[in-house]
Amino acid sequence: MKKKYYCSKCERYHYRGKIYEEHQKFKTNHSNEEKKKQEKEKLKKEKKAEPPRESNKNSSYFCTKCHRMHYRGKIFENHLKYKEKEDLTIEESDSFIMKGKMGEEIKVKTKKLDDVLRINLYKYNNLACTLDISVEKDYFKRNSIRELIREQCF
Repeated sequence: MKKKYYCSKCERYHYRGKIYEEHQKFKTNHSNEEKKKQEKEKLKKEKKAEPPRESNKNSSYFCTKCHRMHYRGKIFENHLKYKEKEDLTIEESDSFIMKGKMGEEIKVKTKKLDDVLRINLYKYNNLACTLDISVEKDYFKRNSIRELIREQCF
């Protein structure tokens, strides 16, 4: 009499030496494995065919101003309100907002008088400081005015 054994594939007892048709689905099919390998190789070749990305120019970064991901080298129109340009000059009267030492918003109003540039600083809608600067240059830039305010008022 032939011995029985427990088959872990189908969880039944079988006689040794017999081939069971149920086990055909459990056997590895070499043709399927070869097809899978060929597909993987094709995918690798397709990836190699793509042009390499330049890591510095096209890399993404997290923007702390708008809390989104951006690609390097592109100009975003919604960032123009955050970015102060160097070539912005002060007109006859101008106003802009800057941050104070404690993070509070300070409104800066400038006005050109005859020989003096008057700078008024408003904190919480109250006049906090006034500066009168003699006009030596034809124009002032916002960043230079910010430096003057930090030196003399803060």
